[in-house]
Amino acid sequence: MEDIPGQRLLHDLIDEIAILDEGRIFASIPISDDPVNGFMDITYDRFAVAIDRTAWWLQKTMRGRPRLETFAYLGRNDLRYQLLIIAAIKTCYKILLPSVRNSSYVQTLLLDKTDCRTVIYDSANRNIGSAFENVHDLKLIPMPDLDTLLDEQAAVEPYPKIAESHNDALKRPFMVLHSSGSTGDPKPIVYTLQSIMTEDAHRSLEQTEGKLWYHELEERVWFQLILPVYYGIQVVWGPANVPLNPDIAARVIMASGVNGAIFPSSILEAVHETQPSALFESLDFVFSAGSPLAIPVGDSIAALTLLHNFIGYSEATAPPRYLLESTEWKYHHFHPASGFRAEPVGNGSDLYELVIIPVRSQTQSQSVFLIFPNLEEYRTKDLISKHPTKPHLWLHRGRLDDLILLSNGEKVDPHATEASLHTSPYIRSALIYGTARTHCALLVELQPQVEQITAVDLIWPLVQDANTLVPSHAQISKDMILIAQTSKPFCRAGKGSVQRKMTFNSYKKELSALYNEPPDDSYSQSMKITKDEPNVDSLANMLFSISGIKLQPDENIFTAGVDSRHAVSFLRRVTQLWFPANSSSSNTVNDLGSLLSGTLTDRTAPNIPEVKVDVDAIIGSLLPKMAKAKKETILVTGGTGSLGSTILKQLLISSRVGIVWCLVRSKDAAIAKFKDMALASSDKLHVLQSNLSDPSLGLHHVHYQDILHTVDTIIHCAWNVNFNLTLDTYMKADVAGVLNLIDLSVQSRKGANIIFTSSIAAVANWDTQTGPVPEEIIHDKSVTAPSGYGQSKYIAEHLLDNAAKTHGIPVTIIRIGQVAGSLSGNDSIWNKHEWFPMLLQASKNLGALPKELGADNVVDWVPIDVLAVAIVEVSIISHRSRTWPIKAEVIHAVNPHTVSWSDLSSSVLENISGIVKYVPYAVWITQLKDLGQQTKEEDMSWMSLLEWFQEFEKQKYPAMSVAQAVLRSGAMCGMEPISGAAMQKWIKEWGF
Repeated sequence: MEDIPGQRLLHDLIDEIAILDEGRIFASIPISDDPVNGFMDITYDRFAVAIDRTAWWLQKTMRGRPRLETFAYLGRNDLRYQLLIIAAIKTCYKILLPSVRNSSYVQTLLLDKTDCRTVIYDSANRNIGSAFENVHDLKLIPMPDLDTLLDEQAAVEPYPKIAESHNDALKRPFMVLHSSGSTGDPKPIVYTLQSIMTEDAHRSLEQTEGKLWYHELEERVWFQLILPVYYGIQVVWGPANVPLNPDIAARVIMASGVNGAIFPSSILEAVHETQPSALFESLDFVFSAGSPLAIPVGDSIAALTLLHNFIGYSEATAPPRYLLESTEWKYHHFHPASGFRAEPVGNGSDLYELVIIPVRSQTQSQSVFLIFPNLEEYRTKDLISKHPTKPHLWLHRGRLDDLILLSNGEKVDPHATEASLHTSPYIRSALIYGTARTHCALLVELQPQVEQITAVDLIWPLVQDANTLVPSHAQISKDMILIAQTSKPFCRAGKGSVQRKMTFNSYKKELSALYNEPPDDSYSQSMKITKDEPNVDSLANMLFSISGIKLQPDENIFTAGVDSRHAVSFLRRVTQLWFPANSSSSNTVNDLGSLLSGTLTDRTAPNIPEVKVDVDAIIGSLLPKMAKAKKETILVTGGTGSLGSTILKQLLISSRVGIVWCLVRSKDAAIAKFKDMALASSDKLHVLQSNLSDPSLGLHHVHYQDILHTVDTIIHCAWNVNFNLTLDTYMKADVAGVLNLIDLSVQSRKGANIIFTSSIAAVANWDTQTGPVPEEIIHDKSVTAPSGYGQSKYIAEHLLDNAAKTHGIPVTIIRIGQVAGSLSGNDSIWNKHEWFPMLLQASKNLGALPKELGADNVVDWVPIDVLAVAIVEVSIISHRSRTWPIKAEVIHAVNPHTVSWSDLSSSVLENISGIVKYVPYAVWITQLKDLGQQTKEEDMSWMSLLEWFQEFEKQKYPAMSVAQAVLRSGAMCGMEPISGAAMQKWIKEWGF
C-alpha cells in the first residue's frame, strides 16, 4: 500500500491499523440515550470486523446487480453510515447518502438523477415507503441493527480485496453526496477515493504562514470517518435516538471529557444561549460549521476558547486554510494550494466572489478538480470582502445567489440587515425579499416563545437600527414586514441553513399579498383627522414613523429627504381615502392635511361615489419625478438576423417599449421577413432603410432628426459574420458604423445608451493560465482571434469604451458565445447551415458521431430566445437607474451552467437514425475526408466546412466570467444547461 499522504486508500488503511494497532480506539458511542450513562469504545479491529460483516451482507443484498451500481442509505446518525461506506468500497458499489430531512420530491429527484433503485433504510424509519411512493421498481431493504453488526461473538471471514491497480482504485467512484439545496434543487456529487484523500494530502503542505486545519465538516462523512482514520482523531458520538439539541450537546461534552467540540452553527448558538460559559472554558477548541455563525455569539465564544470558523463545499470539500487567532475567528486565510482567487462583483462594490482555480503543483490538494476533472475553475458563489487592514484575511458575506435586483435596477445585499436581525432574541431567522419588486420586504421566523400578534411592534426598533446600516433603497418599511406562520417554518437544508429560494416559494402567496394589499386601517384611524380641521401633526408623525425625518408643517417633504420608498409606505397607509387629481401640488405637510381634509369633506357629499384608490396614480401625483415612466424608444440594427429579429420580438411585446426604430439594408426584404414572424403588424415598429457606414446612417434628414430627439437606447447587432473578410473590409463598413452610432448617441437629446453585441472572438486568445476572461475591456490586442472578424470586434469595443470615458455615453458591451436555437416555439429555428447542424448532417452521412466536440468538449451555448430576453433586460429594465462608471460595462453572454458533450451526445444518437456509433474526433475527420472523395451523397453541404472542422479539433476557447451577467440579467442567472430535450427539439426542426 502507498504510504504517501494523499495516496493512502481509506479502506486499506483501516485494515492496516486494525492489524498493527488493534487496540486503538476509532470511536466512542453512548450506551444509552442519556450520555451520562457512559460510552462504549469501538477499537479499529472491532470496526474492521464489522466492516467485513457489513460487506458480506451488502454483497448478498445487491446480488445480481452490476458493479458500481448505486444504492441509497437513510438512517439514524450512528456508526452504520461508516460501516456501509467502507463496505461499498470493498464490494465495488456506490452509496448515495441523501439527507433524511429531504422532502419526498427531493429524495425522488436524487434517486432519478443517480439511477438508484435500491434503498437501504433504518428499521426505525417507519415512513420510508411514503417517502418514495412515486418511485417505480424500487427495492426497499431494512438495515441490520448496529448491535448485530458490532457483535464480537459471531465469527466473520475477511472480505476479499478487489483485483485492481492502485491507480484504478483511486479513480473508482464510491459515494454520492448532494449539494444543500439552499438556492435550488440539490445536485448529486460523485466522489472517487482520490477526491476524499485531499484531506490526507494536506499533511504535506508547507505551513509557511501559520498552522493549517484541513477538516471538512459539512457532511458527517468527513468528521466521523475520514478525519479519524487519516489524523488519528477519536470521535465521541451523541445518542442516535435523540435529535441533537443544546442539552444533549452539553451532556455529551460533560460526560465524555472531550477536549474539543464541532457543531453546526445553529446548535452552537443554542448551546451558547442555554449553557453556562464554563462549558466552553472546559474545551481547548470549538469549531463552527454548516452556515455562518452569528457574530455576537462568535465573539462571546472566542473570548472563552479557541474558535475556528469553517468554510467548505459539497463539490470541493474544504480549501486548506490557516488557523487564526480567536479575535479573527470570523475571517479566513487561504493557503496558496487552495487555488483561492477573489473576483470583484460589480463596479464600486466591496464584495468579491470566492473562486477556486487549479494549482498544477497541488492537484491532489484540490478535491473539486478531482471530482470534476474537466472544470477550469470552481465558482463557489460565496461573497467575501477584505479585512480593513490585513489583505490576506477574508470575511464571508453571504451568497451571490442572495443578491436582490430590484425592478428599478438597484442591487440589494441582504446580509447586513439579516445579520443584524439575527442577533435579536426574538428572531430565529430573517430573510430580505424583493427581486423584480420596487422595494424590499422582510420575512421573519420568530423564536417559539414570541407572540405573533405583537411581533411587528416588538421587532420594529431592531429593523430601524438595521436600516441605518444600508442605503435607503435597501431599507425596510414597517408595513413590509411579514411574520412567518408557526405552522409553516422556514425550509432548511440538512446542515440547518435556511433554504432561501424554497422558503420564498413557500410564502409566495403571502409575499404577493404584502405588496398588493393595503395595510391595516389602524394607521388611518390613528391620525384622528376630522372634517373641520385636518390633523397636520398626525400626518407629520406618520411621515416621521416611516422616514425618521422630522418635518415642519410648511417644509417641502421631498427636499427634506422623503424618498419614493417612504412615499409608497405613506400612501399605502392612507389608500382608503380618495385623493383628487390636483394633489400634485401637495409638497408640504400642510398641503397634505388640507388636501386630506378636503377629501373627507367631499366624500360626505351625497352625489360623490366611493372610489377605490389607484396607489400608482397617487404616487405619481405626489412625486412628479416618479410619474408614470414614459415608454422607451429603441433603435435596433441587424433586425433581420436571427438574433436581431428575436430581440425585436421581445421589444415589441414589452410594455416598457413605445417605439422601435429598425435600421435595415433592404426595407422590402425586412418587411417580408417581419410579416413571416408576425411582427410587421405592430404599430410600435418603424422600419427604415439605412447604410450604417454613411454619415447620418444614410437616413433622410427628417428621420435622423426624429431619432435624435426620441431615442433612449441603441441595440447594435448588425455585423458581417464572415471569417474570410480582412480587417480592412471591416474597418470600412462595420467599424465605420460603430463610429456613426457613437456620433448619434453624442448628439441625441437623451444621451442614448449603446448596447453592442460583441463576440468572444474579440478575446479568443486570452491566456487561460490567468483564469477566465474578466468582464472588462482587455487592453491587449494579442487576445483577439486571428481573423478580421475578431479584430474588428476588439477595435469596436475600444472605440465604445473611449466614447464612454470621453463623452459619458452609457455603454454596455455583450460578448456573445455560441448562440443555439430557441427553447420555446419554432419561430427562431437554428440555421441549418451553421457549423453544429452541419456537423450532425456530416455525422448522419458518415454513420458516426465524434466523441469530442473541439478541444474543450464543453457546451456553454446560449439559446437564442433566452439571449434575446437577457439583452432586452440589460438594455431597458435597469439602465436608466444605474450609476454609470466612466467606462464601458462588459457582460459575457455564455451559459453559466455548462454541460459536457459526452452528456449530450446520447440525445443525438437517440434522435438521428443512421448514426450508430461514436468515434474519436481525429478518426471522424479522416473518415469524413474519405467520404467526401468516394461518394456523392445527396446532402454534402458540410464539405464547405471540412477545413473548419479540422481546425475546430484544436480550438480551445477560454472560460468566461459571468459574475456581472448573472447580476444584471434574470434570464442569464436562471439559464439552465443545454439539455437532451433541447437537442431533440433542434434535431426535429432540422429534419434529421
